[in-house]
Amino acid sequence: NPIFHVSFIDVGQGDSTLIHYGFNKSCVLIDTGSPFNYYKLKSKLINEGVYVIDYLIISHDDSDHNGNVEALQKDFTVKNIILEGQDFELKNIYYKYLDLGKYDNDNDNSLVYLVNIDGYDFIFTGDISKKIERKIINDYGPLNIDFLKVSHHGSYTGSSDYFISSILPRFSIISTNGQYNHPSKETIDTLNKYDSNIFITKKSGSINVYFTKIIDWIKTDNNE
Repeated sequence: NPIFHVSFIDVGQGDSTLIHYGFNKSCVLIDTGSPFNYYKLKSKLINEGVYVIDYLIISHDDSDHNGNVEALQKDFTVKNIILEGQDFELKNIYYKYLDLGKYDNDNDNSLVYLVNIDGYDFIFTGDISKKIERKIINDYGPLNIDFLKVSHHGSYTGSSDYFISSILPRFSIISTNGQYNHPSKETIDTLNKYDSNIFITKKSGSINVYFTKIIDWIKTDNNE
C-alpha cells in the first residue's frame, strides 16, 4: 500500500493495530490478536505488502494481545519486539511510552503509547482500567486525543467519564467481536456523551486511517 495509514485490524476478540509507512515499507505492529484469528492478521499484512515488521509492541501478557508472536516470527521478519516500555523513533515519528508504574494484574500493566501522526494524536491503551486512566491524566495531562484505541475492548472496566472528558477523543475505536458483552453500554454512553465518533470492528471490520498531503480520511472494510 503506497499511502501512510493506521489500521485497527479486525482480529475478532482481540487487539492488533498496524502503523504502515506506505512506500517506505516500514511498519509498527501493536499487539497480534489471539491464535484463533491469526489468519485474519496474516491476511491483512500480506494484502498490505508487509513482510518486515520493524517494531512489534506487545501491550501485555494476554493471549488476545500476544497470541501470535511466534507465528509472526515464523512468517515475517520481526526486527524488534518491545515487551517492556520504551520510547523509540521510526522515520521521524516518535512513539512515547507512558510510564504508569507496575501493578498486580496484567491489564493494568499494559504498555500505553502516545503517537503523533501528521498532526493527529493517537493513544493506544491496551486493557488498562479506570484507575490507570486517571493516572495518565494526572501524570501526563492535559491531552487532546484525536484517535483513542478504547481500552479492554470497550469493557466497563475502562473509559471512565473522568478520562474521556479529559481527552475528548474525536474518534474512538473498539476492537471486539462482541464476546463478554463488549462493548458495554456504559462505555458507549460515555463516549456518546462527549460526542466521540465510535467505530467497532465487529460492525465495521478493520478501520483504516489514511494520510496524504492533500486529504486525510477514514475507510472501513465495510465501506463506511
